[in-house]
Amino acid sequence: MTVLFVHDHFFVQSPKNIYSDKFSYPILARYLGVFDEVRVWGRVRKVLNEPENMMVSSGPNIDFSFGEDISSLRSFGGMRKRACRYLKNMIMESDAVIVRLPSEYGMMAAALARKYNKPWAVEVVGCAWDALWNYGGFNAKCYAPVAYLRMKSVVNKAPFALYVTSRFLQERYPPAKYAITTNISNVELDEIDRAPVDKRLKRLAHLRKSFVFGTIGSLKSRSKGIETAVEALSRLSRIKPDIQFEYRVLGEGDRSPYLQLARKNGVADRLRFDGYLPGGAPVLEWLDGIDIYLHPSFSEGLPRALIEAMSRGCPAVGSDAGGIPELISGNLIHRAGNAQQLVDILEKLTADSRILEEEAVRNFETSISYSKSILDKKRTEFLNRFSKYATKMKSETISQHTDS
Repeated sequence: MTVLFVHDHFFVQSPKNIYSDKFSYPILARYLGVFDEVRVWGRVRKVLNEPENMMVSSGPNIDFSFGEDISSLRSFGGMRKRACRYLKNMIMESDAVIVRLPSEYGMMAAALARKYNKPWAVEVVGCAWDALWNYGGFNAKCYAPVAYLRMKSVVNKAPFALYVTSRFLQERYPPAKYAITTNISNVELDEIDRAPVDKRLKRLAHLRKSFVFGTIGSLKSRSKGIETAVEALSRLSRIKPDIQFEYRVLGEGDRSPYLQLARKNGVADRLRFDGYLPGGAPVLEWLDGIDIYLHPSFSEGLPRALIEAMSRGCPAVGSDAGGIPELISGNLIHRAGNAQQLVDILEKLTADSRILEEEAVRNFETSISYSKSILDKKRTEFLNRFSKYATKMKSETISQHTDS
């Protein structure tokens, strides 16, 4: 059985391999536990040298095909017709289709799978409205309601639907009544160690006047809300001048807008950019140096960085975007973009080490449900049901052709 996986993700193709910052070979190989071959459809950027700071995506039994960028207004017309024709051929040559949303190619593939009676499933990993409204310019904001309604319609027709959240995306994009659904985070933790949490509790018990705040997020867009954190910490420094703090940001991108804002708010000397670190142990060690983790995003599905922080016992404060409220305590949630609400929360946290200790334990215990062994089992059960459904449809199709 061959499954086609469709998403708008930009892969990087070198003369030797295909790379990604999200889809490593082990992640794509999850589908190989059920299907014999995985075909991936996405977008590509070609390079001459092997890229650094990216994961290898290519490997045995995984093939890649790439289409043009159809996310701009210029694509409506000939470009989309070509993409539709190529994608149709891929779908017809596959036994089943999995589309990851939000994505333009995902919605196109879903429509084609329905038209040609191919078994298909959706993976709902984010909100089209939030992504476009908070990330793009004027054109993106205009398209946000259209994309939201299109995605909502696609999900509502899917026979199988996997959500990365427990409530948020299900409420925004409800499944069909007949659909087989599950919620499985696309974040999984390889191992969860109690030792760093015990060490953190000892440190938190003695925190009084000096704190290290931290955020993991790309600087390439404004969707991570780093400006909100900078403004909030600036106000905190005026409200509680006796407190010393440092705000550390882990992520690649242009630092200049954030530095300019920090200078304007008088906290540039407390802002530290730590650049890029490879996933795994280096990121976890970085998190061990943080006292309070901040996740003030404008747009999220279920954030990996926040769950990783929780697994290290970080007390965490987050916005109300996406699935963040499903992860952390309700009294530590602020409205996205509202710096004053964030300040109010930080005032309370920095005044009471007992709250920090309670949140550290709570977050660690919550993170256990995102361990790889638990999520792998749920994902395999879902994919097995989808595979059986696809096999049945294929047998019925063959039988109809034989009878005719």
